Amino acid sequence: LDVATIESGELKIHSEPTSLTSLVEKSIYLMNMEGAKKQTKLVLMPPPHLPSLALDPAKIRQVLDNLLSNAVKYSPPGSAISIELSEGENRVSVAVRDQGPGIPEGERDKLFKDFGRLSVRPTGGEKSTGLGLAICRNIVEAHKGTIVAENLPQGGCEFRVNLPITA
Repeated sequence: LDVATIESGELKIHSEPTSLTSLVEKSIYLMNMEGAKKQTKLVLMPPPHLPSLALDPAKIRQVLDNLLSNAVKYSPPGSAISIELSEGENRVSVAVRDQGPGIPEGERDKLFKDFGRLSVRPTGGEKSTGLGLAICRNIVEAHKGTIVAENLPQGGCEFRVNLPITA
């Protein structure tokens, strides 16, 4: 349903002043319960004081929950996932860094597309529809932001969401 709504151009964003830090903390709290099944811990790096942003909190929570869920899903049991908030020029970023297999070369183009499944598989038998990142991309873009992913030199992957600071 989310994809159909997005593709029809009817994705409605209901922005209100929102603490991104608070949204991230709530998502981490809930996802740590899921991560505990695999002895995986999600850790928020000490966040700086961030300005309140004009966001649709429910939609941004959906993005955060998906990114954190994927990090748990694709990381090996007993790993640590770090989440970092930062402020740059006219933007706030959320980076989710996991210890999973990363994005296979030659498959990057599938990442944020509908049903874009990669060859890597979840480490605990979890299911994947291949829709989550496409939905995330559309929600982030509706907020005039960007979402990117890159493999980390030490292994694993970082997904970064950049959201504009609007006056």
